Amino acid sequence: MRIDPVLRTASAWREASLPAPEHFAAAVSILRTSQIVGATFDRVLRERGITRNAYLLLITLRVREGYADTLSRLSRQLIVHPTTVSMAVDQLERLGYVERVPDATDGRTTIARVTEEGLRATDAASQALADAKYGLGETSASLAAAATEILRQVRHEGDSPD
Repeated sequence: MRIDPVLRTASAWREASLPAPEHFAAAVSILRTSQIVGATFDRVLRERGITRNAYLLLITLRVREGYADTLSRLSRQLIVHPTTVSMAVDQLERLGYVERVPDATDGRTTIARVTEEGLRATDAASQALADAKYGLGETSASLAAAATEILRQVRHEGDSPD
């Protein structure tokens, strides 16, 4: 049986009498899981010519009314710098997946809107990620739901901006 490296590290942490071993183990576990999930996203999305930030922007727009939103709201929603949003929109615009349009109510504001081609690409990328189980391997739906709830609680108790 393979020894879990996070549990091995947590055990060594505890044996060394280092502080808050349970919190340390949880944090390292979250970080390692994030690496695994991120690597899956990056691999699947790279095959489609988009970055993780570009995909997150696309799916955020995909669920918006009219498949559009302002760049500033996207920055706040995705918790990234406005320059990151602008770069992702540039990438997606070159691919024909989004278009920039002026806000009809405020000419100073730019709106990003998903094109029909962008909707197809978003749905195809989402299906490919689902086929890869979003990097969660054989995790059951009930365990995924439980993890979501536990992590919501952790975010709520922590310093999360959401």
